[in-house]
Amino acid sequence: MALLTLISFEFTPLTEAANLKPRHITTPQNLPERSPKRRLLAALRAKTLVPTLIHCLSRGRSKARKDDPRILRDWVESIVTDPGWQVIGPRVEALAEDPKKSGTRLAADWLQLWSKAVAAGWSPRTDHHHALLFGRFCDEAVAAKDFESAEYFWTESVAAWLRVLSSDYLDAWLKGMGATKAQTREQLLEPIIAARAAQLRSGLSLENAANPTAVDLQKTRFAWQALTHLAAQIKASGSEEPALIGLGDAVARDLGDTQAALLRQFARMIDALDLSAPNIDALLAPFNWADAIFEILPIDASVAARVSDAAVDIGWKLRKLGPDELDKWMKRLLSAARPFNDALEAFILDGQAFGQNSTCADFLVFRGEHRSRSKGRDAFFERAIKVCPGHRNASMMLSYEKLLNLSDLLLRVRMVPSAITMLPGTATRVETAIAEAWELLEQAESLYPSNDKIDEYRQQLAHEAKRLGTEKTR
Repeated sequence: MALLTLISFEFTPLTEAANLKPRHITTPQNLPERSPKRRLLAALRAKTLVPTLIHCLSRGRSKARKDDPRILRDWVESIVTDPGWQVIGPRVEALAEDPKKSGTRLAADWLQLWSKAVAAGWSPRTDHHHALLFGRFCDEAVAAKDFESAEYFWTESVAAWLRVLSSDYLDAWLKGMGATKAQTREQLLEPIIAARAAQLRSGLSLENAANPTAVDLQKTRFAWQALTHLAAQIKASGSEEPALIGLGDAVARDLGDTQAALLRQFARMIDALDLSAPNIDALLAPFNWADAIFEILPIDASVAARVSDAAVDIGWKLRKLGPDELDKWMKRLLSAARPFNDALEAFILDGQAFGQNSTCADFLVFRGEHRSRSKGRDAFFERAIKVCPGHRNASMMLSYEKLLNLSDLLLRVRMVPSAITMLPGTATRVETAIAEAWELLEQAESLYPSNDKIDEYRQQLAHEAKRLGTEKTR
């Protein structure tokens, strides 16, 4: 129980994991028994310094609790003997002597001063307190929805924990408590992610059965970034500490479980849609929900495939129902789901997604068909064929696009008088235009041989080629 009490705060670190020194010996020496007078002096000093230290370290966001001077007496005894105290000590002691100036107690250079103190060095014993305290400040900031401060506190807490774990301090601390098993070490670190994981699930409303779409985007963004920051710092540290490696694995599991829970929630929202009498706002709600969340969380292959598949399925059903505002509705649906299909397309082309080629291509064909302007429409069909070679609808639509381009070219050719080919240089330009027209016709036929417009355009092109005196080689 004492162990859980000591570690029930939260944590935050600096972004210096990659620069941590190799694990070093810092086992604290056994201190001699303190006399009553010395204990009294230590208590008085803690009572004086703890409120000011907490005010400074929290950048004025937190106040000392009633029991802090007693609980944190060891922190004060440790911090004042560290090299870092030479940097911040004079400032802290000066502020402690004049507590009435609470509005101006922190100068603008405190962050720089603190960074210099960290560089000067804190003992692992002191940093253990820092890790816990910055975690506590982080929780308080999240509760107050001060996410900018929460991010700073989390970063500092993680950095302090990594510095502690790069020494043998924790080994000695646990041994002194009679807790030496690896499992105990892992349990010690579990609270580092527990609060952040809970905040992530709360922000995503994953456990709110009454209102599962009531997403708190600020809380979600903070919690996700906090967990991914922790994972990145653990990886960058190169630590071989088993408990720390286990913590990194736990973060990965939490993030993966969250992604899976979101997909299940999305599936429930899609299943609840009523397509017998569709309402576009109701149809878009699951996609808008996913859009908001996955602007924060990364879109992986499974998420991209699931959302794209749902959009394509709804798109086909809307086309079958044929509402009056079909084109408008399809554009809104495709716009909402576009980030996911773009991601799916990239995953397929990179060989990271399989079996979703046709779905991705269907989506791209829809985008081309419902594009307001004809210019650039063919690019969507070409992308669809690249993702899914031989895709029937994409090939057919691209074939007709080729004939549309051919039609435009024939229109210009028809305006050319046959006699003009007698002018120097003109014949070459005419021959080039006719050759381009034949190439478009061949492409259209190759893409979709069943195109019923092929013969009609072949006859028109042959007529113009003959009129202008160009050789018909096709």
